[in-house]
Amino acid sequence: MKFCLSLTLAGCLFFVLPANAETISGTVTQVGQGGAFEIDGQAVRLTGVYIPVDEELWGERASGFLGGFLRGNVITCRLDEQMSQDGSFQTCYLNGHDIGLILVQVGLARDCPRYSGGRYAEAERDHVDEFPLPDYCK
Repeated sequence: MKFCLSLTLAGCLFFVLPANAETISGTVTQVGQGGAFEIDGQAVRLTGVYIPVDEELWGERASGFLGGFLRGNVITCRLDEQMSQDGSFQTCYLNGHDIGLILVQVGLARDCPRYSGGRYAEAERDHVDEFPLPDYCK
């Protein structure tokens, strides 16, 4: 599955999702907390990042941002087979951009190294120490 991210009027940057990965694509219809949302009624949770839930520091801000950012948009998600037998854990993309990475870059999520392999660690902001990682991420 190919996607084009328009960089300029003159060209596009293409990225290709792995052919062997199970993917889903659709409109985000519901957004919950902690990185949970629905794509056309199918439950999805972002993998590789820790997003605080509403009762935690930064949790309501993270949920609000994610809701405003995703609701009504078409996204594509790739199943992380190591994480889930039921297909709910996904790495998801909006216009070719990794949603987990965006959340880490804006300071509303942390790299969860146990499941990300550290791919988001360099993008973390200084204040994220205000919400410590849960044990399952370590």
